[in-house]
Amino acid sequence: MTLQGSKFQRTSEASEALLEHTDRLIAQKDFAKALQVLLPVLESGAIDAGVLDRAAVCYHALGDAPTAISLMEFITGNWPDRETAWAKLAVMRQTAGQIEQAIGDLKNALKINPKHVGALVSLSRLEPFAVQSSKAQRLKKLSNNRKLAAKERRMAHNALGNIEAKTGNPSRAFFYFLKSKKLSSGEFDADGTRARVRDQKQRFQPLTHKDRVSTGPRVIFVCGLPRSGTTLAENILLRHSKVDSIGESEALKHTLFEVRAHCISRGVGQGYWDWAGL
Repeated sequence: MTLQGSKFQRTSEASEALLEHTDRLIAQKDFAKALQVLLPVLESGAIDAGVLDRAAVCYHALGDAPTAISLMEFITGNWPDRETAWAKLAVMRQTAGQIEQAIGDLKNALKINPKHVGALVSLSRLEPFAVQSSKAQRLKKLSNNRKLAAKERRMAHNALGNIEAKTGNPSRAFFYFLKSKKLSSGEFDADGTRARVRDQKQRFQPLTHKDRVSTGPRVIFVCGLPRSGTTLAENILLRHSKVDSIGESEALKHTLFEVRAHCISRGVGQGYWDWAGL
């Protein structure tokens, strides 16, 4: 899908009912159905930024990064005061390898809203802040702002921990990482995790990198339980000049959920690893 500016007209906001329905589908990770709801509005030529934004999220989640980026570029070009649109565009550009453009998008978001936590955290990964820099100090203030959502404060603390770790201050890094973990919600299902690990060991045989031949970069997944040292392992690996990181990601978890849901719908089985070998 491509956008031609002359074909689109700015209209009043799309119906709240339509956007709320789409938001529910997106929250459920049903991006294909959400896009089906939005497509008639998109194809009519009478659209608004809210519809475009949600469509871009759906296209990106479904693996069509060029269309998602095109939509977000249209939004930022026609509604340049939307800092969230700049921040989303930056995230999409990163997944497409457009790092320099992503940095520029994040800086545009911060010009509009210097206290945008997501934009600050993302920029700190791409252009690491010095400990005493104004942006790092801004993150510190935001991390202690109890008016912000716990998720935003958690992100800020984690970013500060990474800044301290890259500067060579492990004690300060762990101080911030601990604050970040304390803001994490949910309880740990110890029994369920033990059962899944046991089943995984029975189904999979371990491989080493020697078992596979590849000329490209190797991908390392650092996985583990909460407070088990995954952040420390990541920081140790990042000390090597040829190692880079995308930061914490829930992509694997979301992929597994989708695969399992597909298998259950086809009657393959409801076990955690029943999809294996298909």
